[in-house]
Amino acid sequence: MTAGEPRDITCTVRGARPPALIEWRTDAEHIHVMDQGNVVKGQSYISHRGATITPSKDYHNRIIRCLASHRELQNVLQATILLNVQELQLSASSNISNLLDTPTLVVFQNVPAFITCKCLGSRPVAILFWELGDTVVTEGVTSSVTPNSMDKSLFDAENTPQMSGTGDLQDGMSASVTCIVNNGYPAPIFQWNLGTADLTNKSATENELNEYNRMYTRSVLTFTPKKSDHGQYLACEVFQPEAQPTWFRSVRKTIEISYPPVIVDLSARRSSDGEGRMYALLTCQVDARPPACIFEWFFNGSKLENNTKIAVHQWDFQETEMVTSTLMIGNPKVINEGNYKCLTRTSMGNDSAAIYFTFPSE
Repeated sequence: MTAGEPRDITCTVRGARPPALIEWRTDAEHIHVMDQGNVVKGQSYISHRGATITPSKDYHNRIIRCLASHRELQNVLQATILLNVQELQLSASSNISNLLDTPTLVVFQNVPAFITCKCLGSRPVAILFWELGDTVVTEGVTSSVTPNSMDKSLFDAENTPQMSGTGDLQDGMSASVTCIVNNGYPAPIFQWNLGTADLTNKSATENELNEYNRMYTRSVLTFTPKKSDHGQYLACEVFQPEAQPTWFRSVRKTIEISYPPVIVDLSARRSSDGEGRMYALLTCQVDARPPACIFEWFFNGSKLENNTKIAVHQWDFQETEMVTSTLMIGNPKVINEGNYKCLTRTSMGNDSAAIYFTFPSE
């Protein structure tokens, strides 16, 4: 793209249902982001979100990212655009060593005449050539290029940051998550965010030169995840403060927090079917990750098993960690009065709760 000229870009995501959420991320100014559009095609959606950028010459080699997130995806999908901004020359000048007061070059036979032509501020490098009349002059012509010092400075990280250590996070247990970026120079600065919370002060950074005299940099975040952090985005952003304006790279993951089972509801009620049969229903609802799959019911200390009078059913709630077990007693009698206990177990631990239920006599 050319500096100063608007350029339209579009990010498209296909095959999602419900539609994916598209975001544009960049530190560049003069970018106008459009509203997202979603079109139904078959059993899924095609989503697109456009943006218009008017780059300046300073935008050269900057990064623009399109991020696509979806509730069914653990990681955010991203596409990266590296800006290659071309700039027309700012000025051109000539220097003729034996130029008189008029725009006439006086030369003498067998006496060298030195003429210099300069082109400043172009990207890519301008191509200069000389013409004498209608003839292109090639003999005796030399060229040199003085690059911008910024062109040979590696301010950013060549690779996207890599995050590890998010696979076994437990509620209330200290954890360490590592973010590594390689091949940058000079050493970058890290920022950690969990949702909207800034955790940078809980991290430590180590730098070392690799074999190419560039920086291998690692940041280790040590924190204690909570149950409420489940499903949040943990983001590692890497900034290069030496670049003006600042460049950055980022990676983020949706974290899953394991926690022991907690019985959030234990209740009892009576019910009847259309044929007049009566039932007692005791419901035990458990919140756990991984979800609870083992339930046991006890009556006055004795374990209950399925039979013609008693049935145990279990339901999972999609998209939540809730699981419900229901104890159903057919045609309850006074003999069924007593203390009922629900016990649940997972690999993280166990929990139990009891309720005393009285059945009215006939």
